[in-house]
Amino acid sequence: MPAPIPTGACTPCTPDLGPRNANRWEDENRRVTLGLRFSVDRPGFITGIRHGQDPSTHLARLWRSDGTVLASRRIAGGGGNDWTFPSPVAVSPGQEYVVDISLFGPYVSHHTLHTATLRQSPFIVPPHAGVHAYDEQFPTSTWHDSNYLVSPVFTSS
Repeated sequence: MPAPIPTGACTPCTPDLGPRNANRWEDENRRVTLGLRFSVDRPGFITGIRHGQDPSTHLARLWRSDGTVLASRRIAGGGGNDWTFPSPVAVSPGQEYVVDISLFGPYVSHHTLHTATLRQSPFIVPPHAGVHAYDEQFPTSTWHDSNYLVSPVFTSS
């Protein structure tokens, strides 16, 4: 497990969730939303999303665990693998959040990666943290403890 990031040293940072290469290629032949549930151990800001999916992704979002969208960014084709939200979003310890991307076509998944809690300060990633949904819905379904290469980008200031 990677060492915790010291307080104040995280500007910006993202959790190390393992390999960023394909374990499995999936293709649903429809729009799929791929995400990650997480919480933080200190106050800070989520500034965007890092993802290892095809750059044809069209939507990235940050949600509160109750399904409230806190930030979103839509990109018309391409856009790279690091997306910044229009404004940083304040996050607090004790609250669970979800980051996701929505895309059409093949995507990468790693099965059996989220079987236990990962604590990599400032992030806490619970078991079964990889979530998905179809269309552009709030992702809540899990499948084989999968990781979809989607992570929040955190900064302390």
